[in-house]
Amino acid sequence: MKKASSVAIIGAGIAGIAAALRLRKHGFEVTVFEANAYAGGKMSELNANGFRFDKGPTVLTKPEYVEDLFKLFGKTPSDYWQSHPVEPIFKYFFEDGTVINSSRNQERFSEEIASKTSTSATSILKFLKDVEKTHQLTDEVFLQRSLHKFKNYLDWPTARGILNFGKVDVFRSMNKANEQRFSDQKVIDIFNRYASYNGSNPYLAPATLNVIAHYEITLGTYFSEGGIYSIIDALTDLARVGTHQLLHSNSRNRALETEQRDYERRMERAFRYHCQQRGCVQHLQTAAARFQSTQTLFRATSFKFSNRFLLGDESPISRIGAAQHVPF
Repeated sequence: MKKASSVAIIGAGIAGIAAALRLRKHGFEVTVFEANAYAGGKMSELNANGFRFDKGPTVLTKPEYVEDLFKLFGKTPSDYWQSHPVEPIFKYFFEDGTVINSSRNQERFSEEIASKTSTSATSILKFLKDVEKTHQLTDEVFLQRSLHKFKNYLDWPTARGILNFGKVDVFRSMNKANEQRFSDQKVIDIFNRYASYNGSNPYLAPATLNVIAHYEITLGTYFSEGGIYSIIDALTDLARVGTHQLLHSNSRNRALETEQRDYERRMERAFRYHCQQRGCVQHLQTAAARFQSTQTLFRATSFKFSNRFLLGDESPISRIGAAQHVPF
């Protein structure tokens, strides 16, 4: 099958922008469609009465994932965006007046909990060591690669993850695992909180998600200089460097009508190429037909492009739009 040369991405959230940058690096002509008049999706901001507030995510871990996008194009990340370690990470306030400070220093954090609850420092260190093992078993297999490719099952990291599947604690809820490990409700509440990272319910989410504590505490939490939304500003600045900037300030309906045919063409060529073997062509063609109505709003969704973003060439981003669609 002939390789698609253009791709349409629905949603200019952080994932959509990152996808567009990586695909453009790989030589694709990319257009990002966004229903809002701004990029960022859930990662947005509120400006009111001279103050600026982040909306959506407020905690940053693994800043190197952001930095990698700048390095793809031979840029120095700090020229566009900077982050700094946070210490203490959080202050946990309880109804009885107890305040517990979390720290990226495991010994300091465990001693802090031991001094203010009935939980020993040793049990906290044991918990952090266990979730580190979960990270080692899951990170390379589930986060660093796509398992829809058969060849990715034929290596040791994947085999190790499968053989140790029972060790990543998928059959208990987070709350159940934490209740069985700790007796102090304050400590249970602290570690149940990690379900909030992806909007999960600790009473229903698998205990595997306790691994998030490893990212926040052991790997560290960072402050995005200028606020979380500065990441979006920096990435859109990266897309504009040395290129023609195409801004669209017309109304939503006119913008959608203008881009309708181009969008359908890209859906046909790009999504058919990526999805033909997964039975989603008919679904996507139906979605394209619904686009005939200019009232249809496409929100940021995942079309599982992640497996396509790892290769690249030297092509820069060609252009970026600031309103209803963002062509890269």
